[in-house]
Amino acid sequence: MNKDLIKFEISDSCSGGLNCSLMSRGWQNQEFFNLPIKKGPVFLFLEKLIPDCVCLFHIGCSSDSRSPSFEHTIKYGDIRHRSMIFSYQRILYPGVFWDNDWFHDLKGNRNLEATAQALSNPKNYYELIKFSWDCTDDEIKELVLVVTLELSFRNNQLYSIRGFNDIQEKIFQEKINGFKGSLLDLNEGPLKSKRNIFLNDLNARDWIKIFNKNGIKVNDLIKEIYNLFQASAPQFGEQRKTREPLLIFAKE
Repeated sequence: MNKDLIKFEISDSCSGGLNCSLMSRGWQNQEFFNLPIKKGPVFLFLEKLIPDCVCLFHIGCSSDSRSPSFEHTIKYGDIRHRSMIFSYQRILYPGVFWDNDWFHDLKGNRNLEATAQALSNPKNYYELIKFSWDCTDDEIKELVLVVTLELSFRNNQLYSIRGFNDIQEKIFQEKINGFKGSLLDLNEGPLKSKRNIFLNDLNARDWIKIFNKNGIKVNDLIKEIYNLFQASAPQFGEQRKTREPLLIFAKE
C-alpha cells in the first residue's frame, strides 16, 4: 500500500456499485485499497492525531442522488442505546456528481479515478469534523437528544461552526471530561469574554478574526474536539469498529 495515498477499507458495507468497480480492477479480495486523492490540509492534520487513518469510501448513488464521499469514524458505545462519535467526512457537491454523469465509465461502472480526481479539488467538496453524543432516556429507552460540535470547511477554509448554544454547553459541561476551561467552554475558557458574540449567528470571517486575535488556530479547534472525545468516549463502553458509513445526504 502507498502510504502517501489515503487508505480505504473494503468491508461488508461496500455498495454494489463500489464492489463492481473494485472487481473490475481485481481488488475485491483485498482488505484495503488506495485512491489517488489529494489529502488536503484538514486531512493531513487529522493524520497527525490519528496515525494510519483508514477510511470508508462511498462511490455515490444515482438512484437517491447521494454524492461520492469518504469518512473516518471512531465510535464508542451502542448506536441503539447511547454512543459517542468522532468523525471526519469529505463530501462531493451533488452538482459535480450530476454534471459528470455520475462518473460512469464505458462499461457502466463507476470510474474510480475520475471520482478520486473530483474529490482532490477543494472547489468540488466540503469537509466536516464532528463530535457527537447520543443521549438516551433510561426509562423509555429511546434516543431523545443528539449533541454535536461540528466544524465545516469549504475550499480548505473554515466555513462554519455548529454547537455553540446554552443547551449544548450545559450538557457538555456535565458529561464531557476536560470541557471545563477548554477552548470550547464559553463560560470559563479563554474565549469567555466573547461569549455573547459567539452565541450570535456569525459568519466564518467573524469566527476567524476572533480566533486570530486570541492566538487560536483552526487546527487548535480540531485538536481540542478530538482530545475531548478521547477523554470522554471510553465511559460509553467498548470502542466499536464502524463498518456502516454515516448516512450522508450531500448539500450545496
